[in-house]
Amino acid sequence: PGDIKKDAQKDSEEMGCFAYNMVSEDLAVAMNYSAAEMGRTESEFELAGLSSDTATLVDAPVVKDARVKYECEYVKTVDVANFSIVIGKVVGVTVDKSILTDGRVDPIKARPILRMGYMDEYGVISSAQHVQP
Repeated sequence: PGDIKKDAQKDSEEMGCFAYNMVSEDLAVAMNYSAAEMGRTESEFELAGLSSDTATLVDAPVVKDARVKYECEYVKTVDVANFSIVIGKVVGVTVDKSILTDGRVDPIKARPILRMGYMDEYGVISSAQHVQP
């Protein structure tokens, strides 16, 4: 329900900052575990088997193994129907050099995923084709 806030939203609003970690295919299962409903004092990192690190520019944890980490200052929360969207200003980005090709993030190397529905439904980029506008 829209009146129940996830810990990530509460933390962002209270701390004034947050980190967004790009999920790659190898972290998909951990991503699902990290979305579990848990008590405020329980660790999603621990449940998911993830190692955390401290962001460089904001006071927020990051996923140590994430290949792309966005450090953000909290801007506002927008309520839409029965969920909320947390909006932030990106103040720093860390990119693992192993996913770069010619200085740019290579989606084939990065293998980013997105949730498509339920716990075991997600999409992954398996090939890329550059289209000129």
